[in-house]
Amino acid sequence: MRFKALNIDVHNAIVLASTPALMVGPFLLAGGAEIGTLAFFLGAILIGIGLAGATGGRRLPLTTQKSFELAIGIALIGMGLASAAFDGGAGMTLLLAGFGAALIGLSQVTRYTARIG
Repeated sequence: MRFKALNIDVHNAIVLASTPALMVGPFLLAGGAEIGTLAFFLGAILIGIGLAGATGGRRLPLTTQKSFELAIGIALIGMGLASAAFDGGAGMTLLLAGFGAALIGLSQVTRYTARIG
């Protein structure tokens, strides 16, 4: 069976649909204002990256988009591990580390090529 990579448009749609959960999740899980603010900030950056990639004219190079998403994914995994170390709760750890791992996984299965025409 052959694997077909995701189109960049589908990738951006998934990022735009799932990122609000990252932005409000820490506040719903009572994770604290500090981690909630940082998660909200990273979510806002992700939405901006997704919107920049979803526009007709390419405002953000695809390699830059992939690099930003990988860096944010690694940061989220680190935040999840820090949350576990400082007793932030299992829900907070799973939200942050899981979202970071999912973002890295999504970036790995996406075909970063521009649309023609």
